[in-house]
Amino acid sequence: MDSLFDDVGRHGDLAARAPSTDAPYWRTVAGERTSFPALRAALEPERREELDEAHAAAIFRLARAAISAQATGSPREARRLAHAASRLCQETVGLWASPSLLADR
Repeated sequence: MDSLFDDVGRHGDLAARAPSTDAPYWRTVAGERTSFPALRAALEPERREELDEAHAAAIFRLARAAISAQATGSPREARRLAHAASRLCQETVGLWASPSLLADR
């Protein structure tokens, strides 16, 4: 059974561009850094819930990786990952929007 955090293979191109521990930010199809608000604004409405799920799953993965890093004695890595998860959380309310999104308004 699929769950919110078991999204491997469920979201196609969104999953491929989702934040990861190596690149903890959203990327465009071309691989350029972007943000959740920018992606959501550009996405067709019927796919926004899918993006929302992928975003929440990415936050979970980063937070879980931060916990693991702290537990294994890597506080610097833990802080990096926790900060990235926090930033993604803030993107859900429009903070950290991409400059291109702000220019379009």
